[in-house]
Amino acid sequence: MATPQSVSEREIQVLSRLPAESPDVVLRASRDGAILYGNPASAPLLAAWGCGVGGTIPGDWPSWTAEALRSGARRQVEAQAGSRVYDCLLAPIA
Repeated sequence: MATPQSVSEREIQVLSRLPAESPDVVLRASRDGAILYGNPASAPLLAAWGCGVGGTIPGDWPSWTAEALRSGARRQVEAQAGSRVYDCLLAPIA
């Protein structure tokens, strides 16, 4: 029989894979706009921006990210990559 700890550990492992397996773009950026994580679905957007993990998000994104983190409020913005338009939600995670 599985112990409660082993069940919890498995749940954490499953949940930790969600961003990487999501068909939606998942990015994580620091307060100063450094891209900390990008899942495989983010590749077209990052390519259109001419940056990648370790780079800096372009344009107004660093200020929007900093404001979301400062205020704790979510913000919805659009991002274009070629002919695609992404509806983005900046969700601050402390």
